Amino acid sequence: MAKMKELDAKDRQIIHLLAQNARRPLTSLAKAINLSRSATQERLQRLEDKQVILGYTLRMGLTDRKNIEFWLVVRLKPGVTCLQVVPIIKSFTGASEVYALAGDIDLLVHGSADSADLVSDTRDEIAALSTVADVRTYSVLAAY
Repeated sequence: MAKMKELDAKDRQIIHLLAQNARRPLTSLAKAINLSRSATQERLQRLEDKQVILGYTLRMGLTDRKNIEFWLVVRLKPGVTCLQVVPIIKSFTGASEVYALAGDIDLLVHGSADSADLVSDTRDEIAALSTVADVRTYSVLAAY
């Protein structure tokens, strides 16, 4: 991979502009760095070939998610298997992912809801299962 000091000012400008908006059209990029479209395309291709630019991606902000993201730590009663409980938990509103864990915690449930009441409802539904010994709730305060 090329080192950042091997890049000239135009390369750094391209990287900076694409970091702000990876979908920026090539013609707009060329105009912003004061090069022709073909020269900009060649530089962009070189940056990709040298793996300075590894790809273009989509990152969703918190405003695109439901209001409250949460994790539930679930311990099952002795003799109960994860496979018996997971399909039931996944059917509950708000529970989007369920992970089986090794150790003293059996399941980790990830979800999101529009209100604290809906988080509580999901937690209560899981806690009410006859196969569940304990449920602990953790709300996400910030995502970095």
